Amino acid sequence: RSDMHATQFLQKSDASDIPPIVVLHGSEAFLKDAARKVIAQRVFGAEVDADAGPTRLAGKDAEWRRVRDELSTV
Repeated sequence: RSDMHATQFLQKSDASDIPPIVVLHGSEAFLKDAARKVIAQRVFGAEVDADAGPTRLAGKDAEWRRVRDELSTV
């Protein structure tokens, strides 16, 4: 487990630093969106739509069954 602030993550430049599972949380929507876009670009390539590749589940609305199902595909 590794906790990292979004600004620290955004300064990294290597796709190999991104773990297989990433949880973005916090009240700063701008930072979460920026981190999500960087993750999508580093993992899927610069041409990918940031909404196309990763699964997004809103924390307060996420059901454990759905989270577990998504994690089982990793």
